[in-house]
This record gives sequence, C-alpha cells and structure tokens, in this order.
Amino acid sequence: GPWQWEGNDKPLCAVSLETGSIDHSPADLHVEFANAFIGGGVMTGDAAMEETLFLVKPELMVAMALENRMVDEEAIRVEGARKYSVTTGFGQHFAFGGDYEPSAATLPPGIRVAAIDAVRGGGPAMTEPALLRDMNKARIAFEGATEIA
Repeated sequence: GPWQWEGNDKPLCAVSLETGSIDHSPADLHVEFANAFIGGGVMTGDAAMEETLFLVKPELMVAMALENRMVDEEAIRVEGARKYSVTTGFGQHFAFGGDYEPSAATLPPGIRVAAIDAVRGGGPAMTEPALLRDMNKARIAFEGATEIA
C-alpha cells in the first residue's frame, strides 16, 4: 500500500539544488517528470523535456511499447538507455545538434531513468490527496537510489 506519511518518524533526506546539465550529474537515478503515457508526444512532434530525453536516448522508447498509462501507484524505471545525440534550443527552436561524443568526463552507461507523472497544475494539484499521490509516486521512483538528479 501507500507509504504512511502521517506520524512517521523517519526523516526526509537532505536536498541540495545544483545548476547545470542533468547529463553531468553523478546521480545514479535521473528523474523524468512524465506524461501519464510515458514518452509524451515524442512521436507527434512535441519537444518538451520528456520528448527531448526520449529523442537523445531512443532506447527509452521501448517503454512506450511495453507500458500503458501510469496509474496513481506507479512509476516506470528504465536502465541502460544510452545517449546518442545532442540538441539545441527548446520548443519551436528545438533542433538536432549533432552526435553525442562521450568523453572520459561523461557518465558511464547504466544511469537509470525514472518516469513519474504528477497531478496537473494549479488548484487540483494542491489538494491533500493529490500531494499524497505525487509524494507516493516519487517514493516509488526513488526507491534504491543512492543519489537522484
């Protein structure tokens, strides 16, 4: 069942905010705030964060074929998707920037990607049931990670 937040004595972990590209993070789990249908609009030309991730790591698209709409108690994790390209711009200005050239400074393959969707914006997202739903999703997605980006 869902995590028991109320009355739980376990502390939440420390959080630090970093600047820069998620690609340069040493974290073993990268979190992708997803559409309830993993991959979002990657096949229809959308170019938001989720779609960009799926375009530069096309092996993530396998999850689109295997998974249905995420339910409230579900997160999707994919391991081993490699980066093949770089991009420039965002939205209407999004473009292919060339082949990804890994170097000694880049991360090794094997980074896990966790996809979680959230209750959509504004008032509905700020209700207690919606907040608990999203906190439970995050807890499921982050399970077993030593560091999260």
